[in-house]
Amino acid sequence: EKGSTFLQLGSSTEQQLQVIFEVLTDGSLVGWEHRGALTLDPGAGEAVLGAQLRSVSAQIRLLFCAREEAEPVFRAAEEAGLTGPGYVWFMVGPQLAGGGGSGTPGEPLLLPGGAPLPAGLFAVRSAGWRDDLARRVAAGVAVVARGAQALLRDYGFLPELGHDCRAQNRTHRGESLHRYFMNITWDNRDYSFNEDGFLVNPSLVVISLTRDRTWEVVGSWEKQTLRLKYPLWSRYGRFLQPVDDTQHLTVATLEERPFVIVEPADPISGTCIRDSVPCRSQLNRTHRILSRSLRADMAIGSLTINEERSEIVDFSVPFVETGISVMVARSNGTVSPSAFLEPYSPAVWVMMFVMCLTVVAVTVFIFEYLSPVGYNRSLATGKRPGGSTFTIGKSIWLLWALVFNNSVPVENPRGTTSKIMVLVWAFFAVIFLASYTANLAAFMIQEEYVDTVSGLSDRKKNIRSNYPDMHSYMVRYNQPR
Repeated sequence: EKGSTFLQLGSSTEQQLQVIFEVLTDGSLVGWEHRGALTLDPGAGEAVLGAQLRSVSAQIRLLFCAREEAEPVFRAAEEAGLTGPGYVWFMVGPQLAGGGGSGTPGEPLLLPGGAPLPAGLFAVRSAGWRDDLARRVAAGVAVVARGAQALLRDYGFLPELGHDCRAQNRTHRGESLHRYFMNITWDNRDYSFNEDGFLVNPSLVVISLTRDRTWEVVGSWEKQTLRLKYPLWSRYGRFLQPVDDTQHLTVATLEERPFVIVEPADPISGTCIRDSVPCRSQLNRTHRILSRSLRADMAIGSLTINEERSEIVDFSVPFVETGISVMVARSNGTVSPSAFLEPYSPAVWVMMFVMCLTVVAVTVFIFEYLSPVGYNRSLATGKRPGGSTFTIGKSIWLLWALVFNNSVPVENPRGTTSKIMVLVWAFFAVIFLASYTANLAAFMIQEEYVDTVSGLSDRKKNIRSNYPDMHSYMVRYNQPR
């Protein structure tokens, strides 16, 4: 109960179930379905128990019971034919959480009475389930001593706590004492307890009953992480039978960089084969990396296909030619707000309206300034009656109107050279506007477009050629697979 000072060195039923569910889902592609739950009466007789067990058609069965209740249940299951090949049993219970038995290594007895336990039975025990009684007592005394040490640091003395555990104020005392047992470490083990009196991070092991009637440790649970020696579901095959070696395929390869790279084993990532093999589900999750024989059923590698080799070996379709998929960006047909500017590049727009128009306008005004019928090299003549009033602002306005063919009030220069310059600009404006109008429709009406890429060597997607700086920076981080 909450606030209890009863400290359980074992694990709770919830923690055992958490480990079992991790075992069920670890490396398994099976879609689990709950078939039903049964409440069994161990004293009802084998016939009644067998009928109840047969009422649920499930190959994976989870049994929650006390140690003395397991014997009649397993006897009834054996009589009903539910303990043979094709059935896997998991067993949990509050009395299975701690240690038990004589502590002899390979101890075959987990339950009293010699119950007929099925081969492949899985159970969850504490990591020290084979420790002798002296070691377990030492662990319990160490936990109490560490808690008392923390209590002594706060109070300066050990208060008298030897009262009746059934007293009315026991909950208050328990809540005040519980915080001294929340962070205890002894013998490199974490003995921190939660509010319910159970270990926060229990060290558990998953054990399995072999055909030799001995218990084998097949996995461990440390800090909410499950570690298995091997995939449990493939060890006995689909029907709990050892997998015949004739059902395995020997696959060889030929070293040829960069397609097949052979490097020394990496101690850091040496176990990555367990989760990285793409076809491990089709291979029943069993594979061997090295083969001592010189014969193989299959081979994979970079090998040229010719007529002589095809007479002896059945080649598959070349992977490099048909096994590559290139993903490219796909346009959805949305027109951007700046689509009217896309017929010309930004550099052309800047050259047109910042440089060309300004330069031509200044040139026209200079010709007007030098013309005898214009300013005649004197701006003062513009102030006289009948003088030229063509300014540089009017020159820019005239050229701007010619570009967009807009009928707005403009003033023309008087000089012949200035007029010829305006005619040249008008001819250029016609070409510029016609080219812009012809290309505008293509950018304003967007259709779905998929860029065509021939392969990985397409120069359009070649980072080395298109982005040399990025390629030279990233090449140092490239790791061959």
